[in-house]
Amino acid sequence: MLLATSQCNGKYEISNPYAQFKVDLRNKICGCRRWDLCGIPCIHAVVAYNHFDKDPLDHVHICYKKETYLKTYRNMLSPINGKGLWTTTITQELLPPDVCRRAGRPEREPR
Repeated sequence: MLLATSQCNGKYEISNPYAQFKVDLRNKICGCRRWDLCGIPCIHAVVAYNHFDKDPLDHVHICYKKETYLKTYRNMLSPINGKGLWTTTITQELLPPDVCRRAGRPEREPR
């Protein structure tokens, strides 16, 4: 069972029988570092938000929100016709680059 034991400027100490974690709600930092690494409130931050009767989902990083997902995929590319329907051009055909020997000692062949 996790308990929020102290509060000072948005900082909490969340403790259970085995460990204690410091949670800073203003800077979105937890001692377990899960919240720092992934942007989703860890269980310790959820306990602190429940102490305030706030919803932890309001404090998830913006990259995980639905609006951000929709903005990302708003400008989708349209499918194109097959190669047989492409218009031909009169420019020269592209050739592969010239292969040059690399500088330095050549690699030794296996025996």
